[in-house]
Amino acid sequence: MGSSTSQLIIVFGKSGAGKTFIGRQISKSMGFYFYDGDSDLTQEVKDAIAAKQPFTPEMRDRLYRHLVNKTKELLASNENVVFSQALFKNEHRELFFKNFPQAKFVWVETNNQVIAKRLQSRGGHIA
Repeated sequence: MGSSTSQLIIVFGKSGAGKTFIGRQISKSMGFYFYDGDSDLTQEVKDAIAAKQPFTPEMRDRLYRHLVNKTKELLASNENVVFSQALFKNEHRELFFKNFPQAKFVWVETNNQVIAKRLQSRGGHIA
């Protein structure tokens, strides 16, 4: 997994909080590879979204294991990566911490009115 000097920044928070924006800004300003976890959802999660069905805990677990593996691949070919994903559950944040103890976690937060406005403007977004 990358060199011993590789860096991983994990940007997480509620849907609509600005994770993708912050991750892209970090990527641009620091020269990191940007990875949006929402762009790499598993097929079963995509199918659940299309059917407007909730995700099961097992689906979430498989999704986050997939995202961990993808992040490992990216770190093998990019010295520095910024990863953006909600990581709603503590167990999934712990999974990333266990796999990437060098990672810096950045919590993105904004007020609920801003979040509601952003989510409404997105239309078909998973949130």
